[in-house]
Amino acid sequence: MHSRAVFSNQIVPLLGRAIQIANPSKIVVVTDDNTSKHCLPLLKEIPFDLHYELKSGEANKTVGAYLELVEYLMQHKLDRNTLLIALGGGMVTDLVGYAASTYKRGIRYINVPTSLLGMVDASIGGKTGVDHQSIKNIIGSIYPPFAILSNAAFLKTLPVIELQSGWAEVVKHLLLANQTIPTQIPDMDNDSIAHWSSIKHKIVLSDPYEKNKRLALNAGHTVGHALESIMIHNNHHLPHGHAVAAGLLIESNITKDEYNDAWAYDQLVDAVPAVFSKIQIKAADIPTILQFMSHDKKNQHNDIKCALIKAKGEAWVTTVNLDVMENALLKYINS
Repeated sequence: MHSRAVFSNQIVPLLGRAIQIANPSKIVVVTDDNTSKHCLPLLKEIPFDLHYELKSGEANKTVGAYLELVEYLMQHKLDRNTLLIALGGGMVTDLVGYAASTYKRGIRYINVPTSLLGMVDASIGGKTGVDHQSIKNIIGSIYPPFAILSNAAFLKTLPVIELQSGWAEVVKHLLLANQTIPTQIPDMDNDSIAHWSSIKHKIVLSDPYEKNKRLALNAGHTVGHALESIMIHNNHHLPHGHAVAAGLLIESNITKDEYNDAWAYDQLVDAVPAVFSKIQIKAADIPTILQFMSHDKKNQHNDIKCALIKAKGEAWVTTVNLDVMENALLKYINS
């Protein structure tokens, strides 16, 4: 069952209640080096038994980091009634969720997202995974958390670049819900974040294992993941949301040019550049970017597929010709 995210200023008693219901044998809080410092002190009243710290950043969401966490659980002889608490952004919830889904064939975990990206997207829907050979989430599972609990107050610890990263997913959700996209990031509170996250939750409930309707949530991600991968390949860091924002704009250009539907493009052409800097890629990068797209999980029979958004938030997954994709990337580079 996919949990609805709960946002509250009273996160500690809510988390305590969730732990009471779970009645675990042991509780392991998993953080990264940032959330250890800024967020873990806010949960000091939670009676966890162990604390495990990951290195922060997408570059550390690896098979090796996953195996190190599993080995830690093994070293402490933790049983199947163990509860993991993932306290962090999407990198933490992705990796911890994958470890939970595989350790002893599945143990429970609670997501406590601390980034906007984690709150509105990564922690919701049960997608877990790690990156491998510069390819985003190539190894993973769909394994829903026991609960999702957070507080907008966590966002006060974030740099602007991380708020921007989460905002890209909000933009995608607003497109799919046919709602107005602001040209600047508004003030955040628990109510607004709960509304944005509920858009994804509703879609996930209609298609938990991504067979049809849930594929719409991949809008911007075929291009976005490839942009992330090329930057990792070139030893540069590109936040996920920045890549998705560019991906949404590039894919909307395909919808405009190939399907004569400019609705999404018209929503994004001002909203994306107003918040996000242009990603510095070159025409010479395009063959490698296309190669990374060939690994996208939506693909079938070696065709590149995109979740394109047409008028009023309707979306469909379709094959995109390589020449069409190359042209869309060139338009972005030259814009």
